[in-house]
Amino acid sequence: MTVRILYRGTLWLAAIAVPLVFVVPAGWYLAKTKSQSPYCTNWKGLLDMRVQLGRDNAANRIAKNMRRVGEDQKLSLVLWESPVGRFWVPTGSPMLLAYLLAQQQSDIYGDEQAGVHSRDVVIDCGAHVGVFVKKALSRGARLVVAVEPAPQAAECLRRNFSDEIRNGTVIVCQKAIWEKPEMTLKFFLNGNGDAADSLVWQAKDVAAVDVKTTTIDAIAADYHLDRIDFIKADIKGAAASMLRGAKDTLVRSRPRMAISTEEGFDHPAEIATLVSGMAPNYRSVCGPCVTAAGSIFTDVMFFQ
Repeated sequence: MTVRILYRGTLWLAAIAVPLVFVVPAGWYLAKTKSQSPYCTNWKGLLDMRVQLGRDNAANRIAKNMRRVGEDQKLSLVLWESPVGRFWVPTGSPMLLAYLLAQQQSDIYGDEQAGVHSRDVVIDCGAHVGVFVKKALSRGARLVVAVEPAPQAAECLRRNFSDEIRNGTVIVCQKAIWEKPEMTLKFFLNGNGDAADSLVWQAKDVAAVDVKTTTIDAIAADYHLDRIDFIKADIKGAAASMLRGAKDTLVRSRPRMAISTEEGFDHPAEIATLVSGMAPNYRSVCGPCVTAAGSIFTDVMFFQ
């Protein structure tokens, strides 16, 4: 009996101690952290740390199962074999691709209810090398328009989805999403394998290229889309501008949307106000809250 009591006591202490190992340091860190989102409390930031940790662990597992199988030295591209297929990516650390794949594994842009549905017409704004394009196709999307202005990433898209481009299920649009079409703007090549490039902010001592702009409404007209069902946007500060160029589409098609707001340049409350002002029937939902660099950010805002 004595042994059983001690054993149960040990289990009880362990059940408390193990979570405290994580909660106490995290709670101390969050107490000093400032929220930059009206949707993210310190408590939500603490709870959502498990999402960040899960993605980090998944990225490490994916990276261990990736291997380099090709290279284009002229264009500085590398071909990686991953657990979900091959991807051409700009030369750099394989951990970027591994983390992007881990994000898709965690349904960063929506689960089967909030995300892409079968037969959807999807616009992927900031498509990069196409990890979300692949996710959308796996969910049964009828068409994905992959919008990507970065030259290297757009070339990777064409290589990664050459078969789908030929059969008409993927269109690559090498332009930048904005509020007005056919403008020429500076696009800052901030690095990180093109995944941090932006129209609105410039890292120190980085190059820029001229890019043509388009809008959601212009894409619908240019490609004769009878409807748009889902919009994903990860466009580094340009989300509000994208929405101002999507008014007709939001009113006509009312697509579900997943808009990345992890950078401080895309303000969740401003975006929510902008959407409700154009299409009042939308319901907004805050995704996980990301804690980094002393701040808590809304990772993705969903509109349904």
